[in-house]
Amino acid sequence: MGVLKTISMSLVLLPGMGLAAANVTAEPIVAHPPMTQCVSATETQTLWEEIEPGQRCRVVAFRAVPGTHTTLFYQQQAYDLLKNATDTAPAGIGIVLLAKMPAQAAFRRVAGWAGSNAWIERPRQVRTQQGSIVVIPMTAQASMHPTYDAVLRIVAGKWTPVRTDRWQVKIPQGLSQRHGNAMDWPHLRAFGAMWKQGDPECCPTGGTYIAHLRLDHATLRLASVRYSRHDLPFP
Repeated sequence: MGVLKTISMSLVLLPGMGLAAANVTAEPIVAHPPMTQCVSATETQTLWEEIEPGQRCRVVAFRAVPGTHTTLFYQQQAYDLLKNATDTAPAGIGIVLLAKMPAQAAFRRVAGWAGSNAWIERPRQVRTQQGSIVVIPMTAQASMHPTYDAVLRIVAGKWTPVRTDRWQVKIPQGLSQRHGNAMDWPHLRAFGAMWKQGDPECCPTGGTYIAHLRLDHATLRLASVRYSRHDLPFP
């Protein structure tokens, strides 16, 4: 999938595998043209199946994320399972985010995701009260979770993935939340429904909540929650 260089050593990144050496202290630099050659996308989301070794990756698009001042690029990928020399079948999609190195022709790999059950949309810049973020809308092709979106923002002058798994809403006793949240990124809010015991999957009757979130450097945290026995208005 390409060779990644560091200040102290060179590392090879193989399809479906992680870095072939440990204790890396420098950030990976992409040493081949990302316009035509795939950069490794090893991270997955819930309900995605990992891309298996032997699946050919091809670059579908390589573009700058519109509106980013410190320019961020994305590489869209498609994976094909080679059945024989002339017959291929779609096997998955991926996306990698790259930052341009100052005064160099190289790129720094920021993050990457891929899966054979993945649904990944193009990244978009979103303005919030705490500054701009880049959101990559994600979900699984067969999922009752509204979103597994990935988020990046500039921290200490560099594009950095945001931890979105550090906030949690306390569900009132006797209720449960069976599915994920719908996200309102411009206002940093999350909408969730709650189920009573015996509710069918389609029709929760335990009320709803809206969670107000905040960005703490590279971590998304819970600020406050508003509960309701009815459906709260949400875009």
